[in-house]
Amino acid sequence: MYESGMLCSYLYMAEHVPTGRFVAVKELWKLRLESLRQTHHIYSEKKLLMQIDSQFLLKCYATLQDEKKIYFVTEQLIGGELFRRIVSPAGLPILLSQSDTRFYAACCINALEYLHEHNITYRDLKPENILLDSSAYVKLVDVGFAKKLTGKTYTLCGTPEYLAPEIILRIGHNVAVDCWGLGVLIYEMVIGDSPFSSPDEDHLAVCRNILEGYISFPEDCDPDWKSIVLALVQRQPEKMSEKWLDGFDWESFTQQTMSSPWIPDVTSEIDTKYFPHVLKEELSEFESWKEHQVLDNWEMF
Repeated sequence: MYESGMLCSYLYMAEHVPTGRFVAVKELWKLRLESLRQTHHIYSEKKLLMQIDSQFLLKCYATLQDEKKIYFVTEQLIGGELFRRIVSPAGLPILLSQSDTRFYAACCINALEYLHEHNITYRDLKPENILLDSSAYVKLVDVGFAKKLTGKTYTLCGTPEYLAPEIILRIGHNVAVDCWGLGVLIYEMVIGDSPFSSPDEDHLAVCRNILEGYISFPEDCDPDWKSIVLALVQRQPEKMSEKWLDGFDWESFTQQTMSSPWIPDVTSEIDTKYFPHVLKEELSEFESWKEHQVLDNWEMF
């Protein structure tokens, strides 16, 4: 179990007893949601989660409730965050190869294409929101900022380093902001830092850097990688070189027969080694979930 976010949600491991399937259960207190005026937001998130169905997006099996709490029952992804693949436990950057970056970018491209085909903008693409499954294919999680669009939207939301200029300026945005985020992510995986970061993590400085739009590239960088980063961040697809993705086997990738760059070293479906914030002593609660909480017997939310 661990606590996360402003809404103080708790995440448990559980077993769906009728099927023996291991799942993740996110628990939220109704009173907390009401005090923060977030009840409507959670209903919107629930509606969106139950609509999406892509192998590159977190699968939600059910949403449940009892008198005091709301529960989101989702697939369990035990490979950890992509963040842990690009930042060491000591906080130092781990630079990915062009090949590895291409693989993880392809996962994100598939997820975003699915959302955009359904007029949904994700709006929070970052390594912490990208989790690896047991075969190390990655999926986008946390659709809290995602929104189904009927036109432009004006909400200021997201993570500073990944905010597109139109979000900061509040001039209206659409799915194109996800292209911006993808460009920033592809840059970060190779360079080890956001192109708009501030040394002292000053969010206002980050926003100023974004609005100025200058990106520094190493002199010896891959020109095709540079081209795709600039095209995504500048939203100028006509300038994008497709050579960076040349030779990528999309068929074996979508069928998930392509080997991923790295395989998690896990011993079982409940191995939490890639989630250090899950306290081992709290896993004793897992048995009570297994024995007493039959997930399909609760009132649907």
